[in-house]
Amino acid sequence: MSLLKLQVAVSVFALLYGTAFAQNSIFTSPLPTGVRLDAVGEAVELGSMPLKVIAAPGGDKAVVVLSGWREQGIQVVDLKTRQVTQTLLQDGAFYGATFSPDGNTLACTLG
Repeated sequence: MSLLKLQVAVSVFALLYGTAFAQNSIFTSPLPTGVRLDAVGEAVELGSMPLKVIAAPGGDKAVVVLSGWREQGIQVVDLKTRQVTQTLLQDGAFYGATFSPDGNTLACTLG
């Protein structure tokens, strides 16, 4: 994996997951010590148990793999508006995802 792809992946991960523990967010609950984690940005409300985030070719969207008890499938997030633009639910839990080299096909692994 190239350094640029790694940086994009880390940035997308931080954007989507790091904000889930924001101070004034509906996602936040105190740690056992009573302390709350500081916000690092805006939160994106996602489906149940997002396990993987990958940047789509072009970098304007991200695909989130859902593997929770409530729902399984994928969600497409517009990174500019920070909104989920599409949710595709499936009957089986997903664990991984990747785009084809030409960027036209998304492959997901089922568990």
